[in-house]
Amino acid sequence: MKSFLPFAVAVACIAPAFAADGWLSDLDEAKKAAAEQNKNILIEFTGSDWCPPCMALKKNVMSKEEFTGPASEQFVLLELDYPRQKEQSAEVKAKNQALAQKYGIEGFPTVVFADAKGVPFGSFVGGRDMDSVKKAMSDALKAKVDIDKAMAEAGKSEGEAKIKALGQVLKLAPKEYADTFYGDVKKELLELDKDDVSGLRAADALAKKLQEQEVALMNAMNGLGRDASPEEITKALDKFAETEGLLPETKQKIGYYRFQSLMGEGKLDEAIAVMDEAIKLSPESEPAQMMSSMKDFISKNKEQILKKIQEDKAARQGQPAEDKK
Repeated sequence: MKSFLPFAVAVACIAPAFAADGWLSDLDEAKKAAAEQNKNILIEFTGSDWCPPCMALKKNVMSKEEFTGPASEQFVLLELDYPRQKEQSAEVKAKNQALAQKYGIEGFPTVVFADAKGVPFGSFVGGRDMDSVKKAMSDALKAKVDIDKAMAEAGKSEGEAKIKALGQVLKLAPKEYADTFYGDVKKELLELDKDDVSGLRAADALAKKLQEQEVALMNAMNGLGRDASPEEITKALDKFAETEGLLPETKQKIGYYRFQSLMGEGKLDEAIAVMDEAIKLSPESEPAQMMSSMKDFISKNKEQILKKIQEDKAARQGQPAEDKK
């Protein structure tokens, strides 16, 4: 028995999933389009209806022809949205949540520059202006050229030359994606580099220590519960900060939690000062780069952010007690 779908439903089944203005909203569709057009993929992870930096990035950069025109020449544009008010199907929510986990998304907005298979070669977190986003895109494309060159060199080399080339791939690839997307390269390098000439084993040991410290910090904060007072948060952070052997990046994460607490109270100047101190601990680290971008955005948009914080606080206070969790 032959069944027929309504025309609109049939079109939806075969047409690409679009977000808006030429942006796709499904990674599988983006991969397919990128492969067919010999392009890369620009993935924007966003909270479109609740995240001020996301809204600003969309308004000032991602919706502008000045950016989307040149970007579309080399990238398929993909928006993965995590809204709080806008309706989404359960399927889309589950799919996007899985992708957020796969790409290790810790803050919004996050922009990932990836190849047609979805393998990242660059990224940034937080709100940025037009020039900054263009530079990040240009730097990512240059990194991809160098990564591809190192991969090609590794493919035709042996011995120390191969070890050097594989090490170069991992040096050029975004560190936050090394395990998830460059695992095969790491495995091959570890098998060949018995004497750790590349320093990969030492770097992995340091990364493991950092991860353990970050998990311990996260557990300490999660133990407070959502209704913890600013005083309780400060006390917990002060106690954790006394832990011996904390790495600079872990101390920066402590600073980030302090920043969040101060922002929730609407103390923007104090929050910025805390970020300044945290950034100084390790200026080139990933947390420092993220905080630098956030600091710039907050400094330029104080009034709007403060208004949003006050509105959110008033909305929470207006909720029935049973809804406050």
